[in-house]
Amino acid sequence: MKIEGQVSAYNQSAKQVTNTQDNSGAVNSNKYASDVKTPQASDSTSVTISGKALLLSRLFLTEDITSEPPVLPGSKGMNEYGMMLPHNFLTQDDRNLLAEMYEFAQEQGTDLKHVDRLAWDIGLYRQRNNGEAIANFNDGRSYDLEGRVRTASFTDADAATVDRIQNSGDISSTRLDKGFLNYILDPGYGFTHSSDFEFLEQMVSRFSTNGSDTTTPLDTKFSNFAYKANNYVIHTSDEPAADFCSKNVQCRGRYFTRSAHGRCQSSPPAA
Repeated sequence: MKIEGQVSAYNQSAKQVTNTQDNSGAVNSNKYASDVKTPQASDSTSVTISGKALLLSRLFLTEDITSEPPVLPGSKGMNEYGMMLPHNFLTQDDRNLLAEMYEFAQEQGTDLKHVDRLAWDIGLYRQRNNGEAIANFNDGRSYDLEGRVRTASFTDADAATVDRIQNSGDISSTRLDKGFLNYILDPGYGFTHSSDFEFLEQMVSRFSTNGSDTTTPLDTKFSNFAYKANNYVIHTSDEPAADFCSKNVQCRGRYFTRSAHGRCQSSPPAA
């Protein structure tokens, strides 16, 4: 097994936002803008914004608490509503919990982008019909142009955090959706996550009913959100898959045939 390389998992400079709504009341998007910014908690101000207001302003670009977009069905998330932002698919329970997380993060002086990115990941999970609308990348059916199987894994640091989350006593009673956690902590689905797994670990613990410590302040490392490039690893098999290479198979405009030695090779189409 050889390592092909590490790849950036998230477009760090932009994500989709808009100020328009369709007839369903959902925020639509076909252009990009930088992350929405709202005031962060600091020692120099006593202004406190409610978690609900933070959620509406940061995810739905509205300050009107009566204009929250409706929840869109994930069963139509990949087709009819495929151009909608993932936030529109957050369930009411998701939104209520995220509002509490925004308020908690504000009180802790945490960069609210941590919650933004977690909301994005949960929203994508909902938009993909709770993960059922996409295949697991590690199911053995992802190939490169030479017919070699590709798989993905977390970085060592993320893998260690995932192990702590999965083996903690808090995961069984956390308010975070268990289906989402199973999805995002599986590298075949979650390797393109945009949230910080260490922050997710804290949210799993802090919003658990197992009596976890809620008085110790969050680590100050969360006071600034840092984008993590190259946060997954792609592995490529040494040889093409046997079931991929058969005579005159065409893939992405290229043809594959068996060589005299039985190897799969790229060749021009027969005349």
